[in-house]
Amino acid sequence: MDLYVWKRPLVSEDEAPQLLERFYEEGDASAFEPSEDVFRFYDELVAMYTDFEGERSDRIIDLSFSWSVPDDVLNGIVALAQKRDLVLYDPQGPTFHSPAGLLVEPVRRDPAVLRQALKALFVGVALVVGGWVLPIPVLDWIAIVIGAFVVLMALYSVLVWLRE
Repeated sequence: MDLYVWKRPLVSEDEAPQLLERFYEEGDASAFEPSEDVFRFYDELVAMYTDFEGERSDRIIDLSFSWSVPDDVLNGIVALAQKRDLVLYDPQGPTFHSPAGLLVEPVRRDPAVLRQALKALFVGVALVVGGWVLPIPVLDWIAIVIGAFVVLMALYSVLVWLRE
């Protein structure tokens, strides 16, 4: 299991693999900016976990662990990275921890989606009721079936909206 820690540049989870490729495969040392925070992270990590044998760097720290590493060790690493506002990337996950300045606001429920679902619910109920009172034998069942389908889809949309 590998984890990578760096300060800058701040990248998205999708851009992190390309950045690592530039650094490791192409040898581009400028891929990561030097930072004292990375040095301090390393020093604190070694102080906490004396058996850690990674290379000290001011650009990027490559942490290699066995898959049986205890959760408290991983939680400690995440806490250290957050304390120093460092990017922490797990390519196997991929899990991506980013400094607070790069965190994206969660998507809020869009009230327009709920309004559309409620309109569809109203139309579906109207089709079912209209089909029920319609005196034409074939069209009444078609209207009821289509209306019931629209009602079910509208209810499903409302449930999905509520879970967001």
